Amino acid sequence: RSGGLVCRIVGFPPQADDVPVSVTIEPREGTEVWNRDFGGRTFASILYLRDTEQRGHISERFGVMAFDIDLRLVDGRLHFPVTRGSILGIPLPKVFLPISEAGEFEKEGRFHFDVQLSLPGIGALVRYQGHLDPVQPDV
Repeated sequence: RSGGLVCRIVGFPPQADDVPVSVTIEPREGTEVWNRDFGGRTFASILYLRDTEQRGHISERFGVMAFDIDLRLVDGRLHFPVTRGSILGIPLPKVFLPISEAGEFEKEGRFHFDVQLSLPGIGALVRYQGHLDPVQPDV
């Protein structure tokens, strides 16, 4: 399946059901390194602001790929539409941009996420959903 090949290239973990997830966000010189652990399979990306006005325009980098995301708050959910992308700094045509149906929201004191990415002509790439409970780091 083409979607599976794309996921392996990006570094997404393989398909699984009911996997424990942890996320560690590490601030680093104007960026955030997001380390995700899906049942022992790790996946990391680097996020940074694209604008100085702090309007929710961010970029996320996965190895040689980078994507611009214009965050939107709709009905209490934060959405992550992809607006531009590049591989090795070469811009991707819009037809090759992933379609992000990702959302985050708070419910009853818990952080919930529902992430779904697909590619035109290929279909679903990845979907993961669940919730995270905050854990204070040992000091």
